[in-house]
Amino acid sequence: LLDPCRATVFNIDASPLIRRILDGQLQRVRRAIDSIIPVTVTVKPAADSLWRTLQHAVPLDSGVWLTMSPDAARLAPLTGSGGAVRTSVTLIAYPRVVVGARPTPVYRPLPTLTLAEAPPGIHVPVDIEIPFADIEQRATAQLVGETAGKEARVERVKVWSAGDTAVVQIDLAGKVAGSLYLVGRVDYDPTSRLLTIADLRYTVQSRDVMSRIRVSLGASRIKRAVEAATSGGRWNVGALLDQARDRLTQELNRSLAPGTQVSGGIESVSVKALYTTQSSFVLRVVLDGNAQLIMQ
Repeated sequence: LLDPCRATVFNIDASPLIRRILDGQLQRVRRAIDSIIPVTVTVKPAADSLWRTLQHAVPLDSGVWLTMSPDAARLAPLTGSGGAVRTSVTLIAYPRVVVGARPTPVYRPLPTLTLAEAPPGIHVPVDIEIPFADIEQRATAQLVGETAGKEARVERVKVWSAGDTAVVQIDLAGKVAGSLYLVGRVDYDPTSRLLTIADLRYTVQSRDVMSRIRVSLGASRIKRAVEAATSGGRWNVGALLDQARDRLTQELNRSLAPGTQVSGGIESVSVKALYTTQSSFVLRVVLDGNAQLIMQ
């Protein structure tokens, strides 16, 4: 204290007493801060291990991958009672289930752990993507093989969407050149947990080309091949959800570093939305559960 503090009645300098009180309080604060630093240092290796793990694609099935794409990391304010100090690490990620080739990971270092309140439980939104390119590749391979050597042959299959409608374009070459179009409504059935292209049918604009290929190729054969290439227009999303839940549960129950482990589980899975992008059908799903970081 720079200015002397005097008691007005007895004219006593109280500065030494107040200084001792403040010094004692500052010492307690300093010890509390010193106790926090090791905890923060201990948390970071565990957070870094989990961060690096989440950047790898996890196989769910043949040609089906779960990617987490972590984006940010936060540390909850420290609390404590007695000799125990509590905190929590929140990792923000953008998970997706991708059909096709294994996604190439984009490695990023663990960002600075910023302070933020931790939300209760864990809420993992997962986008299940079925790329148009994957459907196109399988349908083209099947139809090109079936029509090889015929007067009308399939050169390419192209898939896109218009709102909730799937459009399949089939380009023909040979004596009968032109394009056929099939359309169907994209829907999700919560009972069967299937993503479907319902009522796949030819458009009116395709009738002229259909009449010309009916004898040499057969429009019905093309439709059957397209349905076969799209699993009959039905994707068993429920099985993918179960696999994603099981794999996430595995990731939430393991050792991260010596003396540090994560424990938790997924309690519920709910479908929130079905939409399309320029490149895929997308089903938005949220997995809710709980997790805790245990350090011994």
